[in-house]
Amino acid sequence: MAARRLLIVMLVLLGISILGGTLLPSQRARDRTATTETTEEPIVRDTLPRGELLAKTIRVPGQRQLAIPVRVGDQLVLQVASDRHDVVEIPKLGLADAVDPFAPARFDILAVSAGSYPIRLVAADRRVGRILVRPSG
Repeated sequence: MAARRLLIVMLVLLGISILGGTLLPSQRARDRTATTETTEEPIVRDTLPRGELLAKTIRVPGQRQLAIPVRVGDQLVLQVASDRHDVVEIPKLGLADAVDPFAPARFDILAVSAGSYPIRLVAADRRVGRILVRPSG
């Protein structure tokens, strides 16, 4: 008797799940509509001028404060090497990375606006360089 009741309950649950599966849209249909909506958005053109890819390294200590000149639109790959543990910070860009004798701090920066951006060691409380971004052209 208990087995019959269990079988009936399971058949009812199976029927409900089949009915729910046929009435609800499938995940593929939802994905298709989501991609259709996103592809209809207008394509925004890049407003930055094309620049160069620059790579620079600052060594601390032993090198005086280095000024790195770049132009708006340039991409700068910057490494800061130090013989002590510290944190390298570029405050105006909101960037920080740890540095130690075995791993330099690494930054990948796209220059989007002109200005001067100091590079400093946090624990040593000293400036080790700056990035000078000039207008393009």
